[in-house]
Amino acid sequence: MAERTGGYGGPAGQVAQTPRGVIRFETIIAGVAEEVGLGRALAPADGRHQHAVVARALVIHLARRMTGMSYPEIAGAMGRRNHSTVITAAQRIEKQLVEARGVTVPATME
Repeated sequence: MAERTGGYGGPAGQVAQTPRGVIRFETIIAGVAEEVGLGRALAPADGRHQHAVVARALVIHLARRMTGMSYPEIAGAMGRRNHSTVITAAQRIEKQLVEARGVTVPATME
């Protein structure tokens, strides 16, 4: 007997996650900036303040998950010359999520 499948070809009772449309990188930046309270849309001037560092890492993680952008493309879009820092940020967020620690954005320095 064949296994019953759900609406998108997955097991019964499950709906496969399919993208509803293309998410633009700028939309991700604006959404994260608004959510974490960085009204300047993650301006490079935020530098190494922990609040901005975590917010940028979230942007990188979401961009990898929600767009077809490569690490070098994300780095370029964020004004970075080297994509190794982008990879490190993505790995850090992914590790926190896998370990079920969640991601906490520290309070702003304002």
